[in-house]
Amino acid sequence: GSGSGGGGGGSGSEPRAYLGEVRWGQKYRHPVGGSWVKTLCAVDVKDYVGAGRSDALPYYDRYDEGVFVGGRFSGSPLHVDQIGWSNVGKNFSGRKLLAVWPHGEATADLFRQHCYRLFTPPLQPAEEAALAAACKVALLTPGDVVLFSGANAHMALSVSASLSLTAYESFVNFHPRSVAAFLESGTERQYRECRARARMVEEVKEEVVEAILDLKADLDNGRVSDPLLLAHAPPALQALQR
Repeated sequence: GSGSGGGGGGSGSEPRAYLGEVRWGQKYRHPVGGSWVKTLCAVDVKDYVGAGRSDALPYYDRYDEGVFVGGRFSGSPLHVDQIGWSNVGKNFSGRKLLAVWPHGEATADLFRQHCYRLFTPPLQPAEEAALAAACKVALLTPGDVVLFSGANAHMALSVSASLSLTAYESFVNFHPRSVAAFLESGTERQYRECRARARMVEEVKEEVVEAILDLKADLDNGRVSDPLLLAHAPPALQALQR
């Protein structure tokens, strides 16, 4: 999944609950495409993008797509995803603040200071300074879709009186910076506090190898006609095969 299941933070005394990575316990055949999944969602961004493009990406996780549900001032604390993939989130209900910080060394000191902390009112001066350093702070409202890199430090906070409900799909795209962020997964360049276990990184990279070999074969045999794939896939494949 994309996020880190958090909980209540801050100094308030009211109980706060946040459910992270909610999915079915047993896999089933998805109504669109028929692949095995555990997601709660019947339709995803993957389906709107279309199988021709989403299946051509080096990695796309709908199987373990997670749903996050939270009350006011609960959320996912400051973290980076264990794998450096991209996330696309669908906010179905409630309002949620999403803060994203610059990737890598630019945020390393700030990350060490606030790792796995959830900023809730009233903010401390150090938290205000940290938010001022974010490259993006967005308010998600019902019906909004958000795209960001899970390799960047990020935090999500439910802020509405009603429950927030958001689902995230994770994928690796062809952008050179996204490919580079993915390849940092499990290495010394990834923040140690959120680094994935070696076996998890190996399993994901094994899936990526299968996907890029299939795509390379399709490109070599002229089975790809999508101009976007023809333009962006070859350099990404070269970077991933190094």
